[in-house]
Amino acid sequence: MAKKKLIETTGQEPITRPTMLEQVWGYNDLSRYGTKDVSVYREQLTEMNRSDLESHARRLNIPVVETTDRLKKNLIQAFESYVAALDKPAPMITKIAPSAKMAKEAEKILSEGR
Repeated sequence: MAKKKLIETTGQEPITRPTMLEQVWGYNDLSRYGTKDVSVYREQLTEMNRSDLESHARRLNIPVVETTDRLKKNLIQAFESYVAALDKPAPMITKIAPSAKMAKEAEKILSEGR
């Protein structure tokens, strides 16, 4: 009788390390639509038939509607909002000058660790 080699497992998923910057950041600007240019995306949509449009909409979690024109309009709206979210400017950070009282309290607390 041959012995089987048993492998011990912890049930945890293996830890993988990202190999590309897109994986590090968690997204790729082009991964969802393949472009950020609306005219290029419109051209891609015109080349798709109805079944391709439906599968594309399902992949993007966009509800499939009966008319092809309305489906294309919904896809373009979703594309434009996605691109706008990617190109959203960073929020402005304003520095607040600490009050003299807070600065003295912080200095006191920090000096205790010396």
